[in-house]
Amino acid sequence: MPLNQLVEELRAHVPTDTTLFIPEFSTTTTASRHAMYASFCDLCSPYYNYGMLLCAFPSISIQGGKEDWERLEVRWTKLFKAAGPWFDRVTAIFADCHKNLGNFSAQEKEDAVTRLLARAQISEVSQ
Repeated sequence: MPLNQLVEELRAHVPTDTTLFIPEFSTTTTASRHAMYASFCDLCSPYYNYGMLLCAFPSISIQGGKEDWERLEVRWTKLFKAAGPWFDRVTAIFADCHKNLGNFSAQEKEDAVTRLLARAQISEVSQ
């Protein structure tokens, strides 16, 4: 079954607003949408059986404008208020990105993201 069909089936049965889990950003590509779909399917996996090969995120790409980071920060807050210590750390990162990255040059973005990820103890980023 194609991943997009599985997502549509899950959306019909998940008793919450699935747009919080699969947002659209100005930089959304087919590949990034596929990654969001795979993450959403994994989130719903306790409710169905499936198999996946080569599941990993070897690196992440930080893109988007100020509005995208604001949208991500709002969704994160709505989704994970009860996430404990991770919530505060990730919320601070999203707030910094929302506040700053939309105004940076490509090199400034890379430098800022490297500092933010180091603060969150995440090791790799790609442009």
